[in-house]
Amino acid sequence: APQSARVNFFQAGTPDSARNLASYGSLDLGEVFPGVAVALKATNANVEKLYTVAPGRDPRVIRMQVDGAKSLAVHADGSLQAMTDHGPIDFTAPIAFQEDERGNRIDVKVSYSLDAAQNQYGFSLGHYDASRPLVIDPLLRSTYLGGSNQDIASAVAINPSSGLIYVVGRTASSVFPATSGGAQPTENAISSAFIARFSADLSTLQVASYFSAAQGRTEARAIAINPNTGAVYITGGTDRSGLPGVNALSAQSAYGGNTGNPSVLYSDAFVAQFNAALDTIVQATYHGGAGDEDAFAIAYHPATQEIYIGGNTTGGLPSVAGGAQATSGVGRPDCFVTRFNSALTARLQSTYISGTSGTVCQVNALAVHSINGNVYAVGTTGQPNLPGASAGWLPTISASIQPFLTRLNAALTSIPATTYEASGSGPTEGFSIAISPVSGAVYMGGTGTVSTSGTSAQTTGDGFISSFAETLASRLNTTQVGPPTGSTNVLALTYNASTNDIFAAGWTNGNPWLLAGSGIQPSYAGGDTDGFVSKISAGLTAIEGNTYLGTSGRDEALGIAFNPLNGTVVVVGFARGSSLPGAFAGPQPAPGDDWDGFVSLFTSDLTNAGVSPTPFAIKPRLNVIVNTVHQEAPIQITGLTAVAPVSASGASGQVCVSTTASCGCNGGAQGTWTNSTSMTNNQYLCARTTAASAGSTFAETSINVGSYTAKFMTYTGQLFACTMDIDGDGVYRATTDGAMLFRALVGMTGTAVTNGLVGHNPPRNTWAEIRDHLNNHCGMNLAP
Repeated sequence: APQSARVNFFQAGTPDSARNLASYGSLDLGEVFPGVAVALKATNANVEKLYTVAPGRDPRVIRMQVDGAKSLAVHADGSLQAMTDHGPIDFTAPIAFQEDERGNRIDVKVSYSLDAAQNQYGFSLGHYDASRPLVIDPLLRSTYLGGSNQDIASAVAINPSSGLIYVVGRTASSVFPATSGGAQPTENAISSAFIARFSADLSTLQVASYFSAAQGRTEARAIAINPNTGAVYITGGTDRSGLPGVNALSAQSAYGGNTGNPSVLYSDAFVAQFNAALDTIVQATYHGGAGDEDAFAIAYHPATQEIYIGGNTTGGLPSVAGGAQATSGVGRPDCFVTRFNSALTARLQSTYISGTSGTVCQVNALAVHSINGNVYAVGTTGQPNLPGASAGWLPTISASIQPFLTRLNAALTSIPATTYEASGSGPTEGFSIAISPVSGAVYMGGTGTVSTSGTSAQTTGDGFISSFAETLASRLNTTQVGPPTGSTNVLALTYNASTNDIFAAGWTNGNPWLLAGSGIQPSYAGGDTDGFVSKISAGLTAIEGNTYLGTSGRDEALGIAFNPLNGTVVVVGFARGSSLPGAFAGPQPAPGDDWDGFVSLFTSDLTNAGVSPTPFAIKPRLNVIVNTVHQEAPIQITGLTAVAPVSASGASGQVCVSTTASCGCNGGAQGTWTNSTSMTNNQYLCARTTAASAGSTFAETSINVGSYTAKFMTYTGQLFACTMDIDGDGVYRATTDGAMLFRALVGMTGTAVTNGLVGHNPPRNTWAEIRDHLNNHCGMNLAP
């Protein structure tokens, strides 16, 4: 569709000119290579090329000539650099994906493939379904976000309908980018909250707005979006009256103004509602009583459209009558959770979360359970006997500072359960939360050592993630996160419901880090700390990927969100250096000061180029004895051009790596049988799994190398499931079933097996489904 902008064309010294020309956001060039269509898409100051490979066609025909380049090279982060007479030109690392039959996005590993002598590039791809279209998009980017003074991006949320990215934080910059169209375009304070909106691909900063009172200090720390209306809610703290949007309709129109506790920077919490365009502050309200209040967390309830905030208070919290805990404990400050209507014109209920003694208590994260509708709060406390603790997995506190997880009903009138998290050595703190919409498990993350189990993905590291049953009466599992040495803090969590993966973000100063060698940023950049992103299985049994994210200065990732529309992960924080990975492709490629906010967009595998091995298969073990251990012969892994993560999940699976064709386990980073390690090209992979504890039962272990997964299956019983009804339609046909079996046995794969033989749409109509049937039920070992 035409864009709103119009352009004029003039060429000096010629009569050629054109005026008032239409402009377009994209241009379809058609089939440029055999079976490959190319489209051009305008993204900020760049033109992006999108390649769509038709089913059954070869993506290796894509060859792009870079005229004027003296040389081409691929960076460690997967980006491409062309050296010219005028200096280097960088191209973002590519991504590739397909859609399955349900419309779910499936990521495909891709990297640049160079013909340096001809100054040409193409693409190398991992395993994908050749019977479906494949899209290759050279796009991965970061951006700085800030002006000429200190800026911090604290939290991020994604509109699930539009994919637009919303970021909040704090700025001391009098000139902040893109605020001219915002609800509050100019700063009038010592420091202000800000809110900014980016396009879904992070190519464009569309609009931003300050939020502050004159001469004061205001900070936004959390954000939530109403998916029905697009309304955006932010919360934080302020030390001044006169906030925009506060009026006679506000739930609390007057500023509390108590400064009795000098250790608390802000005296009142606030909540503000912006429209989706960020050009209007619809409503705002203070939240404060006789003491000091500060808010660190916000949540939207999908059933009621009500807004919840959480934080700490030094006493006199408004609207506590009828709440789950209507009186303050003896500790200062206490935790609180408060509920507002969606218009922010009524404060419906508040409650303390307070113990019987001790000092600090602070709610750092909130989430609404999509299955039971309850509200869950994660925080840090030194107080024993928090309400509901007697019903929790760990009812007693054992350290001076310890994480807690509290379950409240939606009305905030009862606290059915609270659990502390087990503390190892030294203080432990809870900062982040995520809830699985699939299983209902509740995850909390933070810093410190906890009591891991035999199924934990990692037993070393200073960060942690724990999962609990929704009742909080039991802990399902826990894992440490981060390098084995140094400090690590898990400050934010998000969940991918389509794959059941957990993504964690925070900061670390540990180096080296297992699996990070395959990440977008494989090594520690230096400075005090680096941000990081980790990908963990839902059961917390496998670390599936790690990457650093930082510069040579101090860097922290503070917020994270998963975009279900395009399968990307968005991370925000602050950076104190000038070489943020991918920033050259973002709308603000350079920092405005030595302390800027940042926003980074990742593909969901977090991995660097070159970690797609040559596909391999593991033969299933049939008719085995219950509880027996089965080990695969060493498999030499080829096709890697970078360090690849290796992991096993399910059925007590384990892996190790060797430098020779034996299972001596001498080549991996951990040097022993483990759940996760890493390997380089031409090393040998060893895998083992444990059969089920009951008869006639399948047990399956996923063996993951880089972006490729092979299944290691056992069956404890006589297997009668093998059938020569290859396509599963209930009829044995030599012309279809027999022909496909013959093709598979002579080494054909993919659509070469199924072409012309599945036209009647049987239950198994793809090579992947047919291969799995033969491998899993007929004792075969067919490769992808």
